[in-house]
Amino acid sequence: MANRVIVAVLGMLLAQPAWAQWVEVDTDWVELGTGDRGKITFYIDQTTIRKSDSGRQAWTMHSFEQPPTGFFLTLMYQSVKQLDEFDCAGERSKNMQSLGYSGPMGTGQVVWSNDDADRWTVVSPGSHRESLLRAACSVPLK
Repeated sequence: MANRVIVAVLGMLLAQPAWAQWVEVDTDWVELGTGDRGKITFYIDQTTIRKSDSGRQAWTMHSFEQPPTGFFLTLMYQSVKQLDEFDCAGERSKNMQSLGYSGPMGTGQVVWSNDDADRWTVVSPGSHRESLLRAACSVPLK
């Protein structure tokens, strides 16, 4: 239940996104944009994009400038890695697994995890989820 609350709060934080072009951070993670007035940066690990039954799967990451704060956020974390699944044709996505890290960019200790797959949700136009879906679905697979 607490993990679902964290995911819901993350969704609220993303209500005012600002998307950028792809920026390669290193050989694996590609920056796709920022949200919450630049306080959150979104990435996709381009080396993990794989075909799935519904379309594609890839590891994504949200890295926070500062650890999120608020009434429900009792676990201090500064980044979240997620295994996401994308339905390219149906423009839907769902989270398969999440790991919250104490440091930025997936560094530090894992302070929480969630292995419960979410339900499919329609990707909103102009959202960070749309940027992730487009990135995962545009990569040609062998």
